[in-house]
Amino acid sequence: MGAVRVVTDGAADLPPSLATSLGITTVRGGIRFGDEPWDGTVEDFWQRVAHGASPSAAAPSADALAEAFASDAPVCAVHASAELSRTFDHAREAADLSPNRVDVIDTRSLSIGLGLIAVAAASAARLDMSSDDIRDLCAQLADRVHVHAVIDDVGYLVRGGRAGLVEPPKHGRQRQMIAVQGHTVPLGQHRDRARAVRHLLDHLGEHARHGIDRWALAHGDADDVDDVVSRAGKVLGGPPEYVVPIGAPVGAHAGPAALVVGFVGHAR
Repeated sequence: MGAVRVVTDGAADLPPSLATSLGITTVRGGIRFGDEPWDGTVEDFWQRVAHGASPSAAAPSADALAEAFASDAPVCAVHASAELSRTFDHAREAADLSPNRVDVIDTRSLSIGLGLIAVAAASAARLDMSSDDIRDLCAQLADRVHVHAVIDDVGYLVRGGRAGLVEPPKHGRQRQMIAVQGHTVPLGQHRDRARAVRHLLDHLGEHARHGIDRWALAHGDADDVDDVVSRAGKVLGGPPEYVVPIGAPVGAHAGPAALVVGFVGHAR
């Protein structure tokens, strides 16, 4: 029996080079632009969105996950919140059919939060930690990982069937700030992006008072990402682990110019 393998899904926003170096297997669901299936680069995805194409995303199938789980080694499968995606349920189905041990973890997160937990699990596996210890680590991190996001165009949430995740706009177009921890919590609306970003940084500052171990940021091809990263670094006390474009599975719902910050708070 080999070291624990870590499997995650496309809702984990990770730099491909980092996932490869840590041996993380990523299982992606289907992406469509209209009736056309799509399987391209993240750069191509955001170019299409910028030209007005409307994407949709589906969770990975149980069959695709079962193929990824198949191994002589035990597997730690870390997946997007069961409240926000069907991936967790599909992973449980796949694990039930797998001959090897598969621990399926509901991270109660997505995007950067999910990615940070996958990285921690894979790093632990490289240290030859046991399946039990890695499972327990992931469960602990699920309580310590937070995600805050600015959704610049809530129309993408509405078209993606996620209208219930945002407050109805009060006056015309609104930027929505949300938090994710299991489910999605609307934190406020702003007509002006600058105020939405300031609100995001204020929330990060409140958490930073209690201590943050590490953080990272994903964005929907946002023009102001460098400025936001610089300002967030000052609030959070240091540079991010990584900055990455939001991948298609999350991007189909978050939309262009979205900002997603995930961080691991100090253990208490």
